[in-house]
Order: sequence, then structure tokens, then C-alpha cells
Amino acid sequence: MALGTRAAALFNVLLIDDDEALLKAVGELVQERGYNASTAASGAEALSILRASDPRPDIIVSDIRMPGLDGFALLQQVRLAL
Repeated sequence: MALGTRAAALFNVLLIDDDEALLKAVGELVQERGYNASTAASGAEALSILRASDPRPDIIVSDIRMPGLDGFALLQQVRLAL
């Protein structure tokens, strides 16, 4: 196992996007690269996951334009909640 692959398994990634097909494709790619991936289809769902996660994700990748809680509003909520 290459060092990069072994190190990647140590990271938990939360992916957030309202485009279900894109979210699935990116989630699969991230997992193929050896990362642990969780997905959320909205900002509100992402906040629920973050509040319940233990350990919390090391990396959060979010779409900016989403209905309801967009990426910028999500960032503000994450900063307040965590």
C-alpha cells in the first residue's frame, strides 16, 4: 500500500451537494481513493450529520449554490455550531 493511500484512510470527508448524481459520483471517487466519505444532499442534512458525527469530518466539501441553506450559510452555521 502506498503511503498516500494509507494516509488517506485516516481522513473523514463530508461531501454536500444537492445534485444527487454528482454527489454519488464524487463520493465513490473519494472512497476509491481510500478516504472515508459521508454525503449530504442539503446544508440542513449536513448540519445534522456534523452534530451527530463522532469523530467529526476532517474535510468538508460543499456546493455553494443549493436551495435552502447554501454553502456560505452552511459555513457560517458550522463555525457557530462547532
